[in-house]
Amino acid sequence: MFQYFRNADVLGFIADAKKAFADAELVFDATSTKGLEFANKYVRKTGNVSALMHCAIDDPAAFAREAGCELVEVRPFYTAARRTLKGKAGLYTRIAMAVTDRTGRAFILHVKL
Repeated sequence: MFQYFRNADVLGFIADAKKAFADAELVFDATSTKGLEFANKYVRKTGNVSALMHCAIDDPAAFAREAGCELVEVRPFYTAARRTLKGKAGLYTRIAMAVTDRTGRAFILHVKL
């Protein structure tokens, strides 16, 4: 969900969450700048320009430092889905998911607030 906001807004949310929740952790999906370029290309094709994504994270460790958080884990976004969908998804979908995971265009970010 964070992709739909600006980076500054996400950092502000995390700062507020740190104040409200002691010893909390946050797990969310994130997309790199290159990943957003691809995603927004398809969003534009639908004509729904109000659904463009803005928050890109290219360096999870640097993002965690900027947010004042401890980086716990970064893992590929589609790994579990690729196992679950094995043999059920089309070739293009399987290739797109594998390329996304290998290039780090989308990932799961886990931080301790």
